[in-house]
Amino acid sequence: MMRFIPGLTLCLVLAVILSVSTAANKQMQKRGNHKGRKCGSTRCVAGEVCFKHSDDTRRCECRLTCPLRHHAVCGTDGRTYYNPCELHRIACVEHRKIRLKHRRACIKDQLKSLPKDQLPSLPDDQLKVKAVVESLPLVCYQVQRDELRQLFVDWLRRLAKVKSKSYQDMALDFFQTCDLDRNNRLDADELLKCTEKKKESAKSTDTTAHVLRGLCVDALVNLGDHDGNWALDFREFLHLLHPQFTPRAKQCSLEDKKYSDGVRTVVECNTCVCACGDWVCTGVPCTHQSADGAIPGPVQQGSLPSLQQREQLLSGFKASEVVLVRAVQDEVAHIQSGDDILHELNNLQSETSHTQGDESP
Repeated sequence: MMRFIPGLTLCLVLAVILSVSTAANKQMQKRGNHKGRKCGSTRCVAGEVCFKHSDDTRRCECRLTCPLRHHAVCGTDGRTYYNPCELHRIACVEHRKIRLKHRRACIKDQLKSLPKDQLPSLPDDQLKVKAVVESLPLVCYQVQRDELRQLFVDWLRRLAKVKSKSYQDMALDFFQTCDLDRNNRLDADELLKCTEKKKESAKSTDTTAHVLRGLCVDALVNLGDHDGNWALDFREFLHLLHPQFTPRAKQCSLEDKKYSDGVRTVVECNTCVCACGDWVCTGVPCTHQSADGAIPGPVQQGSLPSLQQREQLLSGFKASEVVLVRAVQDEVAHIQSGDDILHELNNLQSETSHTQGDESP
């Protein structure tokens, strides 16, 4: 009978672990150095999701959709993609190797590929005027995001009262119902599919309104997402929709100054709008080498969506059939007016302290 020396046994075990780890690392490198989500005996790489088939087998397949979060990126193929997810999805569908080149549109790359005779000779001021009259980027403003949050809160309140449940239990039921892939996380796609009204016919489909609702759901998820994974676990979900939680205004930064929702500026031939604390710009190729290095133009005030436009947005959700939309809007307006007063008092106090400091010897 063969006997192993304890020290030799330990060395053999470590050698086996090291070889398995090395093989796993090589396999991961072959699959794009992306850890991915476990799917059966393998892991899905970027651009893939795990599908469960009728025979109970699980296989990685190309994503059918991506979140509507707008973060334009440039791929190594010279094309601009709506966000990194869409880049990886297209790479999977088209069986191409596309890497992330940089996190902005491929404007300069597109300019280099154009023949010189196609470059317009418009001066910078004309390009900026053209950008102002162009259609604005489609964005979800903070007031729309907050009204959507309040709509869901009031909806859960009504459901909890009807079903004689606590608010937390009702929120858990809602979370589990909307968690379509049962991974204990709720992303914007799942929340939109779960709460948006179904279209009765193709003729009634309003693509722009659907995209806008998706953007507002995405902004809502982003508000509650504390760990930066573009999804909500139940603790984040409950905190986001807690009746006592009040979303705070987040301003956009530009050249050491802060700007609130609705203001706009021009960068080359694109219009940028401040929404929920981020600048969102149109993605039109300018076909012009700007000498100012894409410095933003002057900031101008822009109009926020009207009461009627906000009502139309909220009416696209199932909760609007139960909750009075106007009451939701009044509640958000009341909260925001209080924030505005507090903001003005803080500004006044800051100005007063600066004045006293200047007058002191």
